[in-house]
Amino acid sequence: HLSIRRQRQMCIRDSIEEIRRQGWVIIDQELEVSLRSIAVPLKDSAGQVLAALNVGTHVGRVSRQELESRFLPILLEASHELSTRLFQ
Repeated sequence: HLSIRRQRQMCIRDSIEEIRRQGWVIIDQELEVSLRSIAVPLKDSAGQVLAALNVGTHVGRVSRQELESRFLPILLEASHELSTRLFQ
């Protein structure tokens, strides 16, 4: 059977692959209780991630759904514009 360490490594790799496919991530109280955040990458012309944009909020102020529907489109647009201006 797989060791717990190996299982965790596989789980982390799977999570990273899903985030790469999706192109953004929401962290919902995983780093700190009551903190919810969303992040998008800034990429160079080769598609290499060089930085990220992140917005964090208290869970009582902004729902996970609102992060996706309201904040994500703005962050993705800003990410594209900044990536183009800074890295291409």
